Amino acid sequence: MKLFIFALMTLSFQLGRAQDIPEPTNDVNMSSIKHITAASQQRKLEYLSQARLWEGIDLSALDVVAGPHQSKKNKFEFDQEYTCKFAKAGKELGGNTPKFECEIGNDSFKVKYDNGDMSNGEVFGGVAGTRTLWLLGFYADDIYPIKVKCLGCPEDPFHGTGEIADRTYALATIERKSKGAQIELPKVKGWTWQEMDDNGCNALSGSDKEQCRTHYEALKLLGVFLQHGDRKSEQQKLMCDPEGIKGTTGDLVLDGKKYEIDETKLGTKTCDSTYAFIHDIGGSYGAGSRLSGSGEHMVYKEWASKTIFDEKEYQKSHVCKGNLTISLKAKGGMGNPIIRETGRKFLADQLAKLSQQNIRDIFIASRIAERSRPKNDDEKNAILDGWVKTFNDKVQQIASHTCQ
Repeated sequence: MKLFIFALMTLSFQLGRAQDIPEPTNDVNMSSIKHITAASQQRKLEYLSQARLWEGIDLSALDVVAGPHQSKKNKFEFDQEYTCKFAKAGKELGGNTPKFECEIGNDSFKVKYDNGDMSNGEVFGGVAGTRTLWLLGFYADDIYPIKVKCLGCPEDPFHGTGEIADRTYALATIERKSKGAQIELPKVKGWTWQEMDDNGCNALSGSDKEQCRTHYEALKLLGVFLQHGDRKSEQQKLMCDPEGIKGTTGDLVLDGKKYEIDETKLGTKTCDSTYAFIHDIGGSYGAGSRLSGSGEHMVYKEWASKTIFDEKEYQKSHVCKGNLTISLKAKGGMGNPIIRETGRKFLADQLAKLSQQNIRDIFIASRIAERSRPKNDDEKNAILDGWVKTFNDKVQQIASHTCQ
């Protein structure tokens, strides 16, 4: 009888705190943890100081159009139609780009879409920007260009309003969730470029630190190359590697299908290995501006008009000052950044490894030619030729400078 009462008391206690598991057991799959709330700003900066930015890649084994991390069992084919079930209005996901959350089986994905008027430049720029980062060895979102049939979609899926029906979007992208757990503060997402400039690589020493800082300088320059001007903190992600999560040191909070770690309840670190990257890069291949809308993203004339460096400054002092205007909302975004020679040379070396087909495939994958509604293949190829030529011109600008 005593044993029965003890069991009831134990069960009652467990039910009363079903959302709070103090010590994860072996049956918890740590790779299912997708979010870590950092204990403080200082803790977040500690994680940022050890973060990797670059891992390199074997270009010979890549299918640029197909994209990264594809497999036979888990693959989004280029420009093919996929059916998903509407799950959440885009407005709930943050930002102002037309999007929504959609479910395929047990998995949920972020879908960005164009209404057919070619006004959403992020369905083109998101693919082109992430393919470029990936080809050059930097971490990036896994984004795939598809057609999507949305079951039970509101007329306005971004706001979640209007008549419910099955709707098809011929120009859309679908994004897989990043590997590992995203590290954030309770009310602040991501990291700023100033935070990375001040703290990045500081946990390392000697040649490891020098190499890490070179990767950072190269990433700064690549941001200029892509004209990534929408540099609010939420546009950059800090992630904990799946194998780096120290779940046994802290509480796991069950949230629907996910486990989350909340460090504000703890005094210890819960991640040993981190990486960081530019997250929302849909605004690339245009021209950075103080006020930027998705219609201005991936616009050929805008991108072609921007030089990589401030040439007047370079002629005067040989200082490589990046030519980048950033959004008014990008606090700590570091517009017109100064680039060190180590970063310039490293990025130039990586760009030189790209074949002309690699470069062309970036723009084929983005489907940017469709935005101009070409009448035939000749017109389509002419559009692609223009993008490739300008890409090569900008590569040459980087290669021909030497920074003080």
